[in-house]
Amino acid sequence: MNLERNPTAAMTYPPVLRIWSALTAVVAFVTILMGTLVTTFHVGMTDPLWPTAPWHLLLIEKVPNFGFYVEHTHRIVGYLIGTLVLVQTVCLWWSSPSKLRRWGAIAAMVVTSAGTAYGMRLVKTADSRSMEALGNVGFLIAALGAVSFLTCAGFELASRSAGRWQRCFVTLVLVGVIVQGLLGGMRVYLNEILGPWLAVIHGLFAQSVFALSVLLAVMTTTDWNSLTDWFASRPVRLVSLFLAPLVFVQIIFGGLLRHLDWPLAARLHPMLAFAVAIVVVVLLAQVFMAGDGSRAVRRLGYLLGIFLIAQVILGVEAFVRASNPELRQLPVTVPDAAIRSLHVLIGFGIFATSTVLLARTWKAKLL
Repeated sequence: MNLERNPTAAMTYPPVLRIWSALTAVVAFVTILMGTLVTTFHVGMTDPLWPTAPWHLLLIEKVPNFGFYVEHTHRIVGYLIGTLVLVQTVCLWWSSPSKLRRWGAIAAMVVTSAGTAYGMRLVKTADSRSMEALGNVGFLIAALGAVSFLTCAGFELASRSAGRWQRCFVTLVLVGVIVQGLLGGMRVYLNEILGPWLAVIHGLFAQSVFALSVLLAVMTTTDWNSLTDWFASRPVRLVSLFLAPLVFVQIIFGGLLRHLDWPLAARLHPMLAFAVAIVVVVLLAQVFMAGDGSRAVRRLGYLLGIFLIAQVILGVEAFVRASNPELRQLPVTVPDAAIRSLHVLIGFGIFATSTVLLARTWKAKLL
């Protein structure tokens, strides 16, 4: 794969890498979709075994039920996204103009991945299920590798070479995918000790990994280096700087409401949703009425507007169903699952879109 290593030239990537990055973002979405269904149908603890191999369903003797298929499909897609990101990481780091940083990052990636695999093997063979089993030498090696990997990314960012942001973001995505996988496993492994709190963290961490995956797919496109195609005025940049963190906080309270049924979250989640709607409307008014954005920025504005309308409708429907005690006692139906899952997925889509908007309106700082 021929990747330009000129430290001053604009970074361009071959079509196969652009397609791979887009595929990675799509698989990340599928992973979140399956995780959402796991929570919606309350099948997160269908199989208390962890870790399990991707082919675990082929080895068990009993006939798997619906929950087994949903939960283990989520695990299988998790392995797949890890493999895709590993390849993406090697390809993007291969374009680094510094041999020391390039090979240092790839070596750190190998150490992190191998340490994680070894740590999971030690957990699987442990005599008892406890916090002590997680503090093994494999995960220690993985932690040291991750620190080294992030250090390489820090030096790469300081070098101001072309493509440095892509390499830093893919580092965060890979470390995030590994941490996300461990959080999902520990949610099963330590459920009796920590309860659903790890499920909350696991779900919230997923939105960051997904948003970065989408951002990477955008940053490897051919038009990313065009400054004129991503023009945005100062007001639009300021609104985009405020929107992404606001959506993130709003989703945090949504996760607390979904997993813990926290009364305070039941109040703050819709209140922050109202604030997000106001910010999106202000952004759309600035982009379309004042003409303070390029064609590409307007496309993101259209997408945010569509997401917002759909999210309000789904949010009202989900709130009505959740606030009815009689409906909450009934088994989850397919329409219920569709409404709840779509509400979560569109929320993630709003956060990913606002993250891309933030990067693109401030992209002169990222080149």
